[in-house]
Amino acid sequence: MRSPIAFATSFKCPVRIYCGSQEWFFIASSERTSDLAGKRGLDVRAIVAPGDHFSAVPEEIRESIEFFRTK
Repeated sequence: MRSPIAFATSFKCPVRIYCGSQEWFFIASSERTSDLAGKRGLDVRAIVAPGDHFSAVPEEIRESIEFFRTK
């Protein structure tokens, strides 16, 4: 499958990359993907929610619903 960071400039729609604040191993690559895409003018953002892989999910769901409501 495709690695988001390897294809950061290929997104065709707005993207939100969610990860928990305790998932330090995902935060850096998510932010790097967002930075690379942003330099090409793409609407890609890394969102860090409080918690770990499981406890961050409710906040990530809430934020993703809000994102889709505004698009």
